[in-house]
Amino acid sequence: MAEVVAAVLGARMEMGGEPGRIVVTGAPDLELRVAIGLSINDRGIPERWTRRITITHEHNSDERRHWTQHLHRALTERRD
Repeated sequence: MAEVVAAVLGARMEMGGEPGRIVVTGAPDLELRVAIGLSINDRGIPERWTRRITITHEHNSDERRHWTQHLHRALTERRD
């Protein structure tokens, strides 16, 4: 998933820091930050891990909404 998000943004992904957390950086918009969090469900089945994508933008909530919609469309199209 992180590779797909990075490709959509024209960015790169960095793993490390907190366990289960991937940060996508180097996007065209330097104030944009995308963090992908993974947490194992109570059964520990990787296919059922909970995934949360957090999108933040340093100064502009309109830009955050724009990138959120862009990512949602791209990920939905890819899933279908």
